[in-house]
Amino acid sequence: MSAQLTRFHRTLRSRRARLIPPALVIDLLATADALRADLQALRRTVACPEDASLPEQLDKHRNTAEHARGMATPVSTRSAARTRG
Repeated sequence: MSAQLTRFHRTLRSRRARLIPPALVIDLLATADALRADLQALRRTVACPEDASLPEQLDKHRNTAEHARGMATPVSTRSAARTRG
């Protein structure tokens, strides 16, 4: 996200951005700077828990839980009607 904000900031400072009214550019730059500050504050305060699972482990657990409950993949009524007749 930080790289995208940097790219946005550079675009607003580029020659192509001269077509945009200066007041709007100033407002957009201020908004981007505020977002960057919020992003940095969020990164400083939020930490991943030590016991957090990796995405692969979450998918494996989810699939196991679905099988344990006997959940089947839902079939739409359209596809069921096509196979009947």
